[in-house]
Amino acid sequence: MYRRVLFAAFVCAALACYLTSANSNVSRAQTNELPTLALGTSIKGFSSPVGIGHAGDGSNRLFVVEQGGRIRIVKSGVPQPSPFLDIGGRVSTGGERGLLGLAFPPDYARKGYFYVDYTNTAGNTVISRFQRNASNADAADSASEQILLTIPQPFANHNGGQLAFGPNDRMLYIGMGDGGDAGDPGNRAQNPGQLLGKILRLDTETGRPYTYTVPASNPFVSNAAFRPEIWALGVRNPWRFSFDRATFDLFIADVGQGSWEEIDFQPSSSAGGENYGWRIMEGTHCFNPNPCSAAGLTPPVVEYDHSAGNCSVTGGYVYRAGQYPRMQGLYFYGDFCSGRIWSLKKNGSSWQSSLLLDTAIQISAFGEDESGNLYAASYGTGEVYPVVDNGAALPPNTTPTPEVKFGSPSVFVPEAGGGASIPVVRTGDTTVDIYVDYATADGTASSRTDYTAAFGTLHFAPGETLKTIDLLFTNDDTQERAETLTVTLSNFVGSRGTLEVPPSRVVTIQDDDAGNTANPIDRSDFFVRQHYHDFLNREPDASGLQFWVQGIESCGTGTEAAGCREVKRIDTSAAFFLSIEFQQTGYLVYLLHKAAFGNLPGTPVPVRLTDFLRDTQEISRGVIVGAQNWEAQLEANKRDFINAFVARPAFAAAFPTGQTPTQYVQALNLNSGNRIGPMEEADLIARLTDGRETRASVLRRFAETENFRSAEFTRAFVLMQYFGYLRRDPDAAPDTSFDGYLFWLGKLNEFNGDYRRAEMVKAFLSSIEYRQRFKP
Repeated sequence: MYRRVLFAAFVCAALACYLTSANSNVSRAQTNELPTLALGTSIKGFSSPVGIGHAGDGSNRLFVVEQGGRIRIVKSGVPQPSPFLDIGGRVSTGGERGLLGLAFPPDYARKGYFYVDYTNTAGNTVISRFQRNASNADAADSASEQILLTIPQPFANHNGGQLAFGPNDRMLYIGMGDGGDAGDPGNRAQNPGQLLGKILRLDTETGRPYTYTVPASNPFVSNAAFRPEIWALGVRNPWRFSFDRATFDLFIADVGQGSWEEIDFQPSSSAGGENYGWRIMEGTHCFNPNPCSAAGLTPPVVEYDHSAGNCSVTGGYVYRAGQYPRMQGLYFYGDFCSGRIWSLKKNGSSWQSSLLLDTAIQISAFGEDESGNLYAASYGTGEVYPVVDNGAALPPNTTPTPEVKFGSPSVFVPEAGGGASIPVVRTGDTTVDIYVDYATADGTASSRTDYTAAFGTLHFAPGETLKTIDLLFTNDDTQERAETLTVTLSNFVGSRGTLEVPPSRVVTIQDDDAGNTANPIDRSDFFVRQHYHDFLNREPDASGLQFWVQGIESCGTGTEAAGCREVKRIDTSAAFFLSIEFQQTGYLVYLLHKAAFGNLPGTPVPVRLTDFLRDTQEISRGVIVGAQNWEAQLEANKRDFINAFVARPAFAAAFPTGQTPTQYVQALNLNSGNRIGPMEEADLIARLTDGRETRASVLRRFAETENFRSAEFTRAFVLMQYFGYLRRDPDAAPDTSFDGYLFWLGKLNEFNGDYRRAEMVKAFLSSIEYRQRFKP
């Protein structure tokens, strides 16, 4: 940020300057090529604003970071009276300390948490995660803090403070200054064993809620001499950096020492590892040592000196909104002391920086809203200004309204394929996040006999235009007419846009069977494949299918082999329920519902089939145990799903925001059958109170408690017989009550969970209802 507050105040009181230094490579613009830049009507009422951003959640709100420890919301140009977050008591403020950074992760609308960078009362940098209030989107829960990282600061200045998520890799980037004092006396920016003077890159979205992991793609993970979190090094105080939302290129404004300010550039194709030179060089000039070697260093794309009142660069953004065409594609940056604003653009192999505006404000930050409109913060006066083009109007450059629709007017798919991917496309504006739910419904095809019911949500991230809905078909041997089902899109969530009318497609499954009198469920390959569909909601991987089929077929043929095959089929079938994949997806969904709500009113079960399928398909999406990175995919799915689960209206109604941590934990423990003891319960309450846990993470702790899992095991096992084999609820037709479910539960308990002696799996596999799913 700024370097000398007193000096800045003096200079800004006497502004009357243009950049005149012959050494500067910032030049005047040609007015016919560039915007006539101006500051629009200000939004007033802030205290020392140092950051401006948006949540990307379709709300069009602006979030303003105040150095003293508050985040304020602006709606339709009006600051809201109550802060979004107030952690002033935890923040050491003044000079270059304070609440300095804010970042909302991709999918914030679903996840409900965000990240901040602040200086704590000990003077150290803290990177934390906070949770949005479950019932009030304009408020955060200040008690939900989870500290991800604390970095000691040896001096009071050069704290950095910028946070931003990479738009293509979705990693969290953190700007860390060199630790302060003049000239980086500890040479920390060049020290690979320290995090100071670096750009860090962390994976905060695939670890547990209170941790981060180091991405395997970070440039120095295999170099023991480097901290693996380092993405780039050699920066002095990267107060503000940003990604171009269209190209994903990174612009870093690095505050200089006493003579030169610089803008560094990293193309989106970079694998990281750049050394931007400090303290060897300040800009393109040797600093320490002098003379020096620039070998291996990445020079800035532009620099400017401290003549005429300049002193501290404030980085901005590449303008990508549609309102001002002349601003399109220009990177804007300014100076805290002089109030000047420049534009920067690459022309061929060179960069052109042009002075566009002199202002009388201390530019402490730039920001953009969801549409890409640009704003500048005035530190001393507490105002936020839109940055506009006052030049003559040009023909409008309207971005078409986004529309989500199916990629094909008709869908005909062969049954023999075992499934199909139905394309869904986003047209028009591609710069915003969009969410669309989808669901299948029976036509002449039945989800019990012909296909697997599918539910879920498509997320179009900025730049994404194509998604697919994956359907699974039952490739039986019955000769029949073509059958139909319907796929419908609903619940459009985004800043703007529409669904096509009507938002549905009829999918026609074309039969290809010649007719066969045998039931296909008696074939080992069909039997195993159907278990992947019914329990894991996916097509089998080749090695898994081969393993289970060979296990059954190892019995051979003939009369003596019949008993062996029956046992193998029973054990194979049970293995799908007992598998790591199902236990960590379907069974976890069961446990989450039970811990959150107990049993459904008037029933002995916690979840219905439709809800179970919807949630299990979400939490298991893309997971194949044994495949590369399957653990990371599963962990990311769990985290995202549980965060969304606790944000559902039903959960918020059951656990209102005003509920104390004690009440919340005790309610979950009661629903779970009091499966954790007093000491563990007290520990969870304490962790939730001091911010080490969130509601989501506490719910997960209950669902993953071994005592709870063991206690619910037989009940879940029986319920999955109905969900998996019969594809219905236990009290659905042809049953009218839970008598059958209770019978098998008693039977399984009688034999201490031994499904073989209880003959439960055998009974469901041999039942007429199950076998008639595949051969009427």
